[in-house]
Amino acid sequence: MSRSSRLGGSVAARLSEEDRLDALLCRWRPLRALGRSAGRRARMLFYTVALRDPDHVGATALFSALGRMPWLRAPDAWNEPGLEGLVRHLLVRVRHPLPPWLLPLAIDGCAESVALIARLGDAGHLGGSPLPTCLTRRMLHELTVLPRADSLGAAVRTAQIHALGGGPELVDAVLETRLRTLGAAEPWWQATLAWLVRVGLPEEPGELGPLVDFLDAQRAAGVPPPWRQSLRRMLVDCARWHTQLAYVPLAEVDRRLPLPPWPRATMDAEGAAWLIRPMRTVFELYMEGRVLHHCVATYASRARNGHSSLWTMRRDGRRCATLEVDRDGVLVQARGRGNRMLDAVEWQVVLRWAEDAGIWVGSVAGAPA
Repeated sequence: MSRSSRLGGSVAARLSEEDRLDALLCRWRPLRALGRSAGRRARMLFYTVALRDPDHVGATALFSALGRMPWLRAPDAWNEPGLEGLVRHLLVRVRHPLPPWLLPLAIDGCAESVALIARLGDAGHLGGSPLPTCLTRRMLHELTVLPRADSLGAAVRTAQIHALGGGPELVDAVLETRLRTLGAAEPWWQATLAWLVRVGLPEEPGELGPLVDFLDAQRAAGVPPPWRQSLRRMLVDCARWHTQLAYVPLAEVDRRLPLPPWPRATMDAEGAAWLIRPMRTVFELYMEGRVLHHCVATYASRARNGHSSLWTMRRDGRRCATLEVDRDGVLVQARGRGNRMLDAVEWQVVLRWAEDAGIWVGSVAGAPA
C-alpha cells in the first residue's frame, strides 16, 4: 500500500470518528437542558474524554453534572486515569480525601453526588452542601466515614440512623421502604427515624413498609411526627388505615393516570406468559393493592402528578408484583404480594423488560438479595 493511500485512510478514519462523536453529541438530550455556559463546559469535557479516554465518552450524565460545577483546574491538564481521575482533577484539592462511596455515584451521573464532591473537595467539609439542612454534625461525620452506599439516599439514611443510635438491622429495614429516597419533608422523617430507633422494629419483617406508608399519609395530613406513641398503637392505626384503603371513593373511580413513555412488555420465560403494563386509572391502583395486599393506592397522588408511574406485573394472567418507575426512568421499587421481595424468576423478567424499555435499574427496593 502506498504512503498516500495510508494517509488517505487515516484522514477518512479521523473524519468518520469526528462524525460519530458529533452524532453522539446531537443525541445528548441532557445537554439541551443546560444553559449556555454549562453546556459549553460539558461539551469541552465530552471532547476531552473522547480524545484521551474514548471508552468513557458515553458518560454524558457525568459531563452534564460537572458542567454546572466550578472547576479548580482546567480539563486540559487532566492526566489521572479514568473518570474518577477526571472528577478529582476538576473538583478536589490534594489534601481533601473523599468517602469511598461518593465517587462511584458521581461516575454514574448523580448530580447531587457531584455537588457533594465539589463542596467536600473545595472546603473540606459538608457544611452548606446540597444535603438536608436538618442533618447534625454527627450525621455529617457518619456520612464522611461511611464505607459504602449504593445511592445518596441510602447513604444519608444510614448516617442518620447510626448517629441516632440505631443498628444495622434498622438500616436494612428502612432501606427496603420508600425512605431510601430523599424528599422535601426531611426534618419530619428524621424525627420519625429517632422514634423508630427508640421503639424498635415491628416483629414481622414485612410490617415496616406499610407502617412507613401510613406515616407518610399522616405527614401529608399535617400530623406531627410520632414520639410518645407506642409501636403497638401505631401498628393498630396502620392496619385500620389500610382497611379503609380497600374502599374506592366514587370520585376516584374513573380518574385516569398519565401514560408513561416506556412500552409495555409481553414475554415467555420459565414456561409462563408474562405481562408488564402501566396501570391507567386510580381504580386499578386500588384493585392492585386489594389483590396483592399492599398499599400501592397511597401512590395515587404521585402517579396523578406525574412523579412516578405504576406498573402491574402478571404471570399467566394473574397479578404477581407491582413496579414503580420515577419520572426520570429509574426503577424505584418492585413488590409482590404482601410487600414481599421478588423471587429470582420475577426479577429476571423485570430486568429483561427494563433493558428493552430503556429503564435504568440501580438499587431497587424489593429486589432479591
